[in-house]
Amino acid sequence: MAEADKQGFQQSKPPIRFWRIGIIALATLILVGSSFIGYTKMYESYSMNALQTATVQAQESNKTTNTALAQQARTQATTSALDQLQANYDLVTNTRPVLNDQMRNAASHDWDTGTGCAFKKGGYSVTISQKASFIPCTAKNTKFGNFAYQARLKIVKGDAGGIAFRANAANSKAYLFNIGQDGSYSIYYYPGDSTKTTKTISNGFSNLIATGQGEENLIAVIARKNTLDLYINKKYLISFQDSNLTIGQIGIIANDNQNNTEVVCTQAQVWNL
Repeated sequence: MAEADKQGFQQSKPPIRFWRIGIIALATLILVGSSFIGYTKMYESYSMNALQTATVQAQESNKTTNTALAQQARTQATTSALDQLQANYDLVTNTRPVLNDQMRNAASHDWDTGTGCAFKKGGYSVTISQKASFIPCTAKNTKFGNFAYQARLKIVKGDAGGIAFRANAANSKAYLFNIGQDGSYSIYYYPGDSTKTTKTISNGFSNLIATGQGEENLIAVIARKNTLDLYINKKYLISFQDSNLTIGQIGIIANDNQNNTEVVCTQAQVWNL
C-alpha cells in the first residue's frame, strides 16, 4: 500500500490518531524461585493498596488535634507507599525476564516491519512524519496480562516516543506511555475508534527524563489487574487504575507533535507476574 494510503486519523485532543497498515485495515518462561513468590504476594498487598492505605492513614491522622503530628503521619504514610512502589520495580527487574530482546531483528516476537517500522544498525527504528499523529510498532507474537515491561530507547530526532502495552493490533486499542525531548511525559488510553475521544490519563514534566536529542531513557510499566505503575530510568513516576484493557501486545511508539520523529529502541524486556 502506498504511503498516502496509510495516513491515519488526525488528532482531536491528545496528539494521537495514527495506526500502521495492519491496524488501519482492522484487520514463556514462568519466573520461579522464592524471590518471585515473594514479589507476587508483596505486589498484591502493596502495589494495589499502598496509596489507598496512605490516604486512610492520613485521614485518621487528621483527627488528631495536633496539626504538626497529622502532617508528619501523612508524610510518613505517603513516603512508605512510594518506597514500596519503588521496591516493587527493583525486585522484579532483578529477576530473569521472560522476554529479553536486543532488537536486532523481528525474531520470534514478530515485530512490525514496513512503513515506519524497521530494524537498522543500532536498533529498532520507529518513524512518523505526520503532524499531530503517532505510530506504534508492535510485537505481534506477544500477549501479556500481568507483567512488567521496559524498553531502552532514544529519540533520535523530533518530539516524543515511548511504549505501547496491552495493545490489540486488530482493533487499534492500546495504552500509550510517551516521553518527550523536553522532559514531558503523557499517558493515554487509545480506544481504536476515530469517533471516540482518546483518554488522557496523566501528563506533565519530570526531571527523571534525560532530555535532548539522542539521549537514552529506560521507561517501564508494571501492570497487574487494573493497576499500572510507571517508571522512568529505574525510578517510580506515577500510578493509575484503568480497566479498559487487561491483556495484549507490547510495542514501541513515535509521536510527531510538530516535527518528524524517529525513535530507536535497543532493548525490550518483559517479566510475567
